Amino acid sequence: MKNFKKIHNPYDFSNPVSDENLFIGRKEELNEINYYLDHARTAPRPINIALIGTRASGKTSLLNMTEKQAKNREFCTVRINLDENDSKTLLNFFFKVFDSIFFSICNLGAYGGKQAKTYQTYLDIVSTCNIPKDKLFCNFLFPIQYAKAMNSNNYNINFSDNIFIDDLIQISSEVKKPIILLFDEGNVLINSRIHLEKLRNIFMNIPGFMLIIAGTEELFPIMNDVFSPIIRQFKKIIVREFQNIDETKECIEKPLQNIGVPIPIENFNINIKEIHDLSGGKPYEIQLICHILFQRIQTEKAVDMSLNLIVLEDVRRQLEATQDMASRPILSEMKKLDKEQLRSIRTFSRINNITDFKTIWALEYIFHNEKYWTEATLKKEFDNLEKVKIIKTFKNKIYFNGDDFDKIYTKYYAREKGLYIIFQNYPLQVFWELSLSSLIKQSLKDIQEMYLPIHNEEEINFNKIIESIEKPEEDVAIEYLSIIENLYPLMIKYRKHHNIPLYYVYSRLHWCKTQNCFYSNNPDNTNEINKIKNILKPISERALRFNGELKIKKEEIKVIPIDILKEYLKRTKVLKFKRNVLERIYFIMVGEYMDNKNIENAIMHANFLIDYTEDLEISYKNNIGYIFLKTDNYQLSRKLLNLSIDASKESKEVIFPALAYYNLGILEVKKGNLKKAIKNLKLCEKNVRKLKVEERQVSCLLLPIFKKGNLIFEEIKIPDLLNTTIKALKNLNSLL
Repeated sequence: MKNFKKIHNPYDFSNPVSDENLFIGRKEELNEINYYLDHARTAPRPINIALIGTRASGKTSLLNMTEKQAKNREFCTVRINLDENDSKTLLNFFFKVFDSIFFSICNLGAYGGKQAKTYQTYLDIVSTCNIPKDKLFCNFLFPIQYAKAMNSNNYNINFSDNIFIDDLIQISSEVKKPIILLFDEGNVLINSRIHLEKLRNIFMNIPGFMLIIAGTEELFPIMNDVFSPIIRQFKKIIVREFQNIDETKECIEKPLQNIGVPIPIENFNINIKEIHDLSGGKPYEIQLICHILFQRIQTEKAVDMSLNLIVLEDVRRQLEATQDMASRPILSEMKKLDKEQLRSIRTFSRINNITDFKTIWALEYIFHNEKYWTEATLKKEFDNLEKVKIIKTFKNKIYFNGDDFDKIYTKYYAREKGLYIIFQNYPLQVFWELSLSSLIKQSLKDIQEMYLPIHNEEEINFNKIIESIEKPEEDVAIEYLSIIENLYPLMIKYRKHHNIPLYYVYSRLHWCKTQNCFYSNNPDNTNEINKIKNILKPISERALRFNGELKIKKEEIKVIPIDILKEYLKRTKVLKFKRNVLERIYFIMVGEYMDNKNIENAIMHANFLIDYTEDLEISYKNNIGYIFLKTDNYQLSRKLLNLSIDASKESKEVIFPALAYYNLGILEVKKGNLKKAIKNLKLCEKNVRKLKVEERQVSCLLLPIFKKGNLIFEEIKIPDLLNTTIKALKNLNSLL
């Protein structure tokens, strides 16, 4: 393996992601954020966004990407990183808000910029707390009120909302574009209800400003109360750990690719699943683990990035180095436990903060019988853990008594002992659904789950929904939105078959009512799905002991022809449904082409999407055009690429027209029109030179090269668009 001593460690666990090339996943979240950013362009009042997630779940990284997306739209972005000092007084907090706004707009050239008289006068006022006689150059009222208050030591002044609003309206009129305020560490305001109330009173009454606040769940009951209800003024976007192992894989591979690792990633011997399971999909922990794994290669302690007990110990020591372990009595007690006692922590941690001992025992028994515990032995361990204060009971719910650090440390300490402990705060309903799903997927290969909502707590009649889709006068997406969204791509997958065999599980227990639905991911091999009933039968029998019931039904769902699916998608009035379905089919197309290397399936999905070009994003049009280009369908490829260029003019995007011009250039090469090809490639070069280096990377490109005297098209993965364009022009000019 190459010597990596001279290369920096690419895994940065201590800082949020700020480089778009290293940002992983969150496609749905970013799509939703982009929708509301676009909405802010034309709406009289923007809709604000609340990013909600646990600590280290990636909220700040997503906020960084949101800031970049807003800047790409030429909005004025104002970053406000809150700290404890900001919550002490209203004056402190709103001075930080005003100062951040004024600095940002002047940085963009408003009022002549930061070197002009207006900003310099403002700086004199707030720095010296002296009011100039000539206020002509800074006619804002709030800075003057702030300076007077500071001069008289009147820090608790309750300044006027009207003064602040009047200043903001003046700023908005000067800037003439949406101003996006991005608040990080919103939890600083948990104990500052009055700050939130004044924030509401000011910003809910003026146009031109959009708020984006990132914080944990603890902040939002207070916000919900203050903004009454929060959904009216804030769109809540949940930032979770990586749920998909592919996201963890990308999180591990991208940093290596970013430093130009020339050897196959597989040579590093990375166990993606083990890292995903160990970290719980938390980006921070994935980066921490991989940082130590890569460090071991750099220091020649290891030849690859395989995970072992020595590495786990290194991770634990790294965690210890950041804390005063003597001040953490929970960890001291926890380290005295033997393996079986640690196993009991695992049992309680799976539904931490959710329920009581009685329900925990019911779940343990239903899923594991008495493999690990009897009710009596588990109760004994529970009492012991409560005695040493590792867990506590409050309002009939069991809690792990430590903070986030205690949880992370406990997890890695247990892993050294051969146990997986993951602290989860899922509602009981979600925990039950995930447990059933995990049981089936671990037992059977090729079995996938269709995620279903609870629909009036009634059983779902799939065939009735299918019949309704075929009736021209009905629009069932209004009532069965998410169910049909899931059925749509499944119909396309099974298009060569008459029926789709499903196993539908309807669970009724005293703590929840849930539904699971399983199908075979391989339409040509549905044998394994028939084993589901036998796997779930003992679960069903044990649930009866707690007055629970599992209805396990096999269903044969009729496959609807693609033409009828298209007709329904055209007539539905539920635009969110149409957008979501098209997006899902698009990503299936990309997966078929990029991951499965199945060009036939990719083309089939592309042909489905071309009937909805008006509803597709710019990047989607370009990539569909690329799929048709790869298969020499020049007419459709040209149509999609030109649509991408036209749409880019309105959005002022640069990368998309550049990419489309490149692909049009390759199209003309394939048709033998070298002069037109060179013209398009030069247009690509002109556009792409406006981009920064980190913005020029794309998924794949066709590069015309000469091999043994023949012109061929080599597909390049993760290329730099500018460098590839220059190579293509050089090759074509030599041909001319």
